[in-house]
Amino acid sequence: MAFDDASGRYGARSSQVPIARLAENAVANALEREFLERERAKLTMRLERARRMQMVGSLASGIAHNFNNIIGAILGYSEMIEPQLARGTKPAEHVDELRRAAERGRDLVDNILTFGRRSDAHIRAVQVRALLQEAASFLRASLPSNIELVLEDVPNDVAVSGEPAQLQQLILNLCTNAAQAMGGRRTGSGGRETRWR
Repeated sequence: MAFDDASGRYGARSSQVPIARLAENAVANALEREFLERERAKLTMRLERARRMQMVGSLASGIAHNFNNIIGAILGYSEMIEPQLARGTKPAEHVDELRRAAERGRDLVDNILTFGRRSDAHIRAVQVRALLQEAASFLRASLPSNIELVLEDVPNDVAVSGEPAQLQQLILNLCTNAAQAMGGRRTGSGGRETRWR
């Protein structure tokens, strides 16, 4: 861009640089304004998401406190009845499973409360074998009779890093979903049996 002076004292050459600089500044300002608008939109979205998460956390904390009371009653009554049952009997095993399930529920409630408080979970090394054995004992009691749970042998030194209750819940969810997905398949003998590893 350039302007010619009618008198010829200023040629196009002398006016090109300032006008080009003005045009460059105008384009740079427009680009910067566009960039700032996009950044502001992103920040607004993040703020809205943070507000929603805070509301969800508050709601989850309220629900978790109510569940904690229910789980506390289950644990209390199971601890009171355990001494009255002979060890090794079926009723004693059922009460033991009930108590362990309630303890897992208590851990889950703690996770929900942790989410509500937005504090860091206690991450540590967890032995995979112990994790799977505990999950298997719960799953065998809760899975339908037409599904057989088969565990592969896991070496003692295999471990994962994570929060134990969350890892336990992950395994239980995966196994329960798999059992529900395979529950309708029939074997060639006409029975309903499904093995999965």
